[in-house]
Amino acid sequence: MDKDILQENNTLVSKDRFFVTIESIGYFEVKNEQLPLLVEKGKQATVGDYIRLIKEHYQEDAELTNITPYMEFRVKHPKPKGTRGFKVLRMTRDFTYRPVTKI
Repeated sequence: MDKDILQENNTLVSKDRFFVTIESIGYFEVKNEQLPLLVEKGKQATVGDYIRLIKEHYQEDAELTNITPYMEFRVKHPKPKGTRGFKVLRMTRDFTYRPVTKI
C-alpha cells in the first residue's frame, strides 16, 4: 500500500442513516418519496444536507423558501412542465443501520 494514502485518510468517519420523506411538486403531479440521507454520527441534518440530497437525487438546484410547518424548497431554474418545488415532510432515523467506519 502507498504510505501517502494512509497518511491522508487517518480520520475516523462514522455516519448515521436517516430516511427523509420528500414531496416533489410538479406541474401535473405530486409524488412522495422516501430517500436515505447519511449524516455524521451525533449530528442533525442541516439545510445544506437537504439541498445536496435534492441535487443528487433529482438533479435540480433548490433554495429554501419556508421553514414552517414543513421545510419547503423552490427549484431555481425550473424546466417547462418539470418539478417546481420540494417539501420535506418527515425525517426518521434508521436504528437498524450499522454505521460505516472508515479509517
